[in-house]
Amino acid sequence: MLFDYRPLRYQLFLLMPTAGIVGYVISCYKELEADYRLSYKNMTLLFLIWWSFWSHLIFVVGLYFFDLTMSEIVVWYGLPIAIIMTVAFYLLATRLKSLFKSLPSYLLIILCLSVVFQGVWIQKWFDKRTYNLVEAGQSLACDIAGDAVLIGPYASALTIDNGIKSFIYWFGMAQKEPKLFADYPVTHITADISNWDMLFKDYPFLDKKIRWVSDYRIRDIETRVARMPDDYMARYNPGYNQTGYERGIRFFHLANADSCIYYLNQSLVLCPNSKSTYMLLANYYLSHGVLDVGYDIFDKLIQMYPRDFSICMEAGSYRYSMYHLSGNDKMLVEADKMFDRAISINPYCRLEVKQLKEQADSIYTNYK
Repeated sequence: MLFDYRPLRYQLFLLMPTAGIVGYVISCYKELEADYRLSYKNMTLLFLIWWSFWSHLIFVVGLYFFDLTMSEIVVWYGLPIAIIMTVAFYLLATRLKSLFKSLPSYLLIILCLSVVFQGVWIQKWFDKRTYNLVEAGQSLACDIAGDAVLIGPYASALTIDNGIKSFIYWFGMAQKEPKLFADYPVTHITADISNWDMLFKDYPFLDKKIRWVSDYRIRDIETRVARMPDDYMARYNPGYNQTGYERGIRFFHLANADSCIYYLNQSLVLCPNSKSTYMLLANYYLSHGVLDVGYDIFDKLIQMYPRDFSICMEAGSYRYSMYHLSGNDKMLVEADKMFDRAISINPYCRLEVKQLKEQADSIYTNYK
């Protein structure tokens, strides 16, 4: 919790446990009526609470003054303040005796304010131009069928507005559910990059057999959706009817151009604004050397989804690769424009852009 610089992610779930910790500290004060001083153990606990509090407060305040507030900066800024506050509480404990008697009521007020703050914070992120939750849900509704059942850490987030059935399941837990996929009619799985290895470790039969569907961005978190293996679907979900997009991406990987284009066009008839379909079409044309058509599709996508930084990153990545292949400086200029636009929309992707360019530089340098 202390080193998590995004308080929205977990703080709301830790309000009650935090209240218990604070209450424990208060009880320690009340038990030591003789001199009202804390033991070293409780001093350490109080210090960690103060450190966490100030780290999150600095993060929130810093958002109004800086484009990017990284965890390593926030945490170390909060450290000296936490030390000063802890020492002050220790030295002034006796003088603060009257205040501690009223702390339970103060604590209740603070907890209520924290819940209100989290609600405002969530709404703010929901409306923020870099937050693509609504668009991700709309895109998912075009990519998989309405009778799909999605599970994973981000399943509920991706299905909150589109009516697709889902439930949250965390992979890598100490006690996994051995009959998860036998007891529940799962058709698709979603997880961010860090969770796929844990999924394959828990359920090895999925490794190298699941069918990738598409990627979705929730702010700076890249989540991927995959369909269950064909043999599993035939046994547990024989009635599931794949969408045109799902069939199209399958034929794309099979290098069956005619069928791929046919099903992707079929997908666009049903969902004219399907981001995933257009992205796959752009990928298809660029990979087959039809560059002008591929770039035009990316430009169209940027107009359709002006808040989606991931489209700009993808377009920039293709242009940057073409710069290496062709040596055309115009491609480098266009790639940098796309990357700069992505960063202006979402400053959190700055490091990812840097890594994309470094990876491309390394690949094409070795290739030469």
